Amino acid sequence: MALATLTLNGDGTTTGWTRTPTSGTFFSKVQDIAGADGNTTTVESPNAVDGTIWFLLTAVPGDFDPAGINTITIRLQHRRDNVPVMAVDDATVTVLLVRADESTVMSSVPTAVATPISGSYTQTNFAPTPSGTHSLSDWDGVRLEIRFDHIGNQTPDTTNQMLVTAAEIEIDYTPVAGGSFLPPLPVPRFIRSRKVI
Repeated sequence: MALATLTLNGDGTTTGWTRTPTSGTFFSKVQDIAGADGNTTTVESPNAVDGTIWFLLTAVPGDFDPAGINTITIRLQHRRDNVPVMAVDDATVTVLLVRADESTVMSSVPTAVATPISGSYTQTNFAPTPSGTHSLSDWDGVRLEIRFDHIGNQTPDTTNQMLVTAAEIEIDYTPVAGGSFLPPLPVPRFIRSRKVI
């Protein structure tokens, strides 16, 4: 057994989302769990409408076996800002892993959870299962997909927006036999010379 911790290291499609601070990349605003900094750096969903964002992740280890995945845990720290008009709108969030094309799923889609209206962040540990057959290069290009679902109740709220401050992925896997997918080096051959008298 081995553990691989993947963190965000690039932006995928971010249409409709915003970030705080507003300059620079989106992924740099989402810390790993240990480095979570609350409202200092965040990405924000579209306001009062559904929205999906994708992030590139760090590469898997060299001994990673796509067929040897035991469990996947996706940790997300999130909260929601809300300014109601009539009945308070609801909202949920879920996450999954996809290929670099941002459409081919590599994990199941966990049951969405409510993102709370709060000044502090809630951490949800999602536990999707592997889905489909994917190569090592597919896993090296894996992306995190975050889905925000706005649920209106009456007149749309003035504000109904999710904030994400931290995320990371932990994969428990059985390493490939030999510790690497690299082929073994050839064994040197020694030729015994014959002594000429």
